Amino acid sequence: ITLANRDSGGNVTNEEVLDPPAQSNKTCSGLAGKAQFAGLKIKAPKKVKNGRKGAFTVTVTNKGTASSQAGKVTASGAGKGSAKLSPLKPGASKTVTVKANVSGKKGKKAVVKFRASGGASASGKAKVKVG
Repeated sequence: ITLANRDSGGNVTNEEVLDPPAQSNKTCSGLAGKAQFAGLKIKAPKKVKNGRKGAFTVTVTNKGTASSQAGKVTASGAGKGSAKLSPLKPGASKTVTVKANVSGKKGKKAVVKFRASGGASASGKAKVKVG
């Protein structure tokens, strides 16, 4: 690399030649990235009969700096079920359908809890009317 000044007549002055930096075989010593799930976005059916399955759509977003691992989204509480979750790159989202068997009193709202896992975790809940 050469640094210099050029005057209006095109003459070069103060020329200085810099050597390029030496190559290094050292590995990066920074911290590794980490997957981090944002809160879950859940869409519940309006009504599910007691003891029947309802289809809940759950969107998981990786807001971390590394890809997540394969995992699953699990329903608990008044609903039981799960769905597989593929690895998510940083900034990516994935929507899965969890078919959960819902139980509760007819005419009342049941709370179904969801948890996403796969190198990171997030949770959320949805209410569904039991018919």
